[in-house]
Amino acid sequence: FLRFLFNSVLVTVISTIILVFICALAGFVFAKFNFTGKKILYSLILLTMMIVDEVLVLPLFMMITEVQLNNTYTALILPFLATGFGVFLMRQFITSIPSELIEAATIDGASYLKIFTRIIIPLVKPALSSLTIFNFIWMWNMLMWPVVVVDSESMMTLQIAMSRFTSMYMTRYDLTMAAATVATIPVLIVYIVLQKNFVKGIALTGLKQ
Repeated sequence: FLRFLFNSVLVTVISTIILVFICALAGFVFAKFNFTGKKILYSLILLTMMIVDEVLVLPLFMMITEVQLNNTYTALILPFLATGFGVFLMRQFITSIPSELIEAATIDGASYLKIFTRIIIPLVKPALSSLTIFNFIWMWNMLMWPVVVVDSESMMTLQIAMSRFTSMYMTRYDLTMAAATVATIPVLIVYIVLQKNFVKGIALTGLKQ
């Protein structure tokens, strides 16, 4: 059980950190830069939000199999390093940041990477907290993709382990309830740590500040 818990924590934490960074960077680009095809590309990203996860399982599995990444942590993490919702959320927040701040930093000689890390990130902490909680819960509760791409018991996540407590002939309610209690602890910790910025992020999403 500890191995399953470790797998879930590792996959969820790594994917969430990378996703938040990529979505924040993409939101910064779409909010403050003008380039050819910007509107079309952003529209295509938003359209991905209309595709249900079940439709993506087969093509993702075929691609993972083609590059021989089955039954690895990479296979569990790689397909979920960015989402249309994440890019949309971060763009909405970053759009509300005055462009004069970026222009002033550019005049002072700051690079775009420095502007992103020193100015943008501190100002969008509510959005970052919201996206972190949303993605953490989504990845933590994911069952279909790990079932498809994982074969060995050592690579199974906590959700797969919990599903195995139920069989055709009996259900171990004692083990299921104990595992469910343990499974809620990481989510509660993340929410408690980020709740202040999370509530603020929900209240300000899409609003000009």
